[in-house]
Amino acid sequence: MSRKTKLIAFPGGGIIPSEINDGKGDKEIPPHEPVRVPIEYGDSLINDRFAVEVPQSEAKKPRNKKTAAKPNIAALKTKVEQAEKAVAAAKTDETKAKAQDFLDEANKALTAAQSGS
Repeated sequence: MSRKTKLIAFPGGGIIPSEINDGKGDKEIPPHEPVRVPIEYGDSLINDRFAVEVPQSEAKKPRNKKTAAKPNIAALKTKVEQAEKAVAAAKTDETKAKAQDFLDEANKALTAAQSGS
């Protein structure tokens, strides 16, 4: 059974009470952080001007670069090392070509992560 929800945000931050949060305790919400609540509760907060409705298109977008997921540089370096070993261990031309493609992609991902793009 699904309950209908609405995406809202608190301009100055807010608290979702335990009753709305499935009994998991009160939940503090930072300013402008999208949160999904039951439609009736969301409408009452919006009508009382405690919250604003957030368009569905904003639901999965990070708010800014600081909240965007940062690539794990160490994991990418490990991937490059593994790819280099695979190229060195390849015995056939076909295997070597596939390993080289993997290495090129790993290097490209690492370079992009290190440059911040």
